[in-house]
Amino acid sequence: MKSRSVSVASPATEPLSLSEAKKHLEIGQSDTTHDFEVQSLIVAARELWEHDTQALTVSRAVTEKLDGWPDECWRFYHRPVQSVTSVNYYDALNNSQLLSSSIYSLDAPNRRLLVAVDEDWPDIETRWDAVAVVYIAGETIVPEIAKSAMKLQLDVLFELRGMTKEKDACLRAYENLVIRYQRSSYP
Repeated sequence: MKSRSVSVASPATEPLSLSEAKKHLEIGQSDTTHDFEVQSLIVAARELWEHDTQALTVSRAVTEKLDGWPDECWRFYHRPVQSVTSVNYYDALNNSQLLSSSIYSLDAPNRRLLVAVDEDWPDIETRWDAVAVVYIAGETIVPEIAKSAMKLQLDVLFELRGMTKEKDACLRAYENLVIRYQRSSYP
């Protein structure tokens, strides 16, 4: 397995509401002047957090495409993994097939898909997207550390435009939260 392509569905809601963001940025709730910009910055802050931590803040479908079968296990790109929806593959005749769920199992705490090593795997078509794994990943309750990091990004993106010194301090604070979240001992 050499290549991997990951696509994530858009969340139904953002982890920070417009009201929470405006309160954090000290914008009056009745002031709608910056609503569009703030809403866009909420999306940008979420996307940055999710990219930096590989942790989805809101549950949604993820599709990962591979160029071949995994060896013994396969590690999901995003976390936390809640369930595997399907594993499809293109057979040697280039027809899409659904892999039986009896051949694999989910090891959610370690974010792995375990595959039966003694299984006689079907031949697959040689292509970059030969195997497609669809799974549900994301938090059911957004961690406060994620919200704090996203609020710091809102500060950087909205409040500190052009203020280099303060922007650097906020970025360091954000990076410290990301590092803390990525530690294996963090709950």
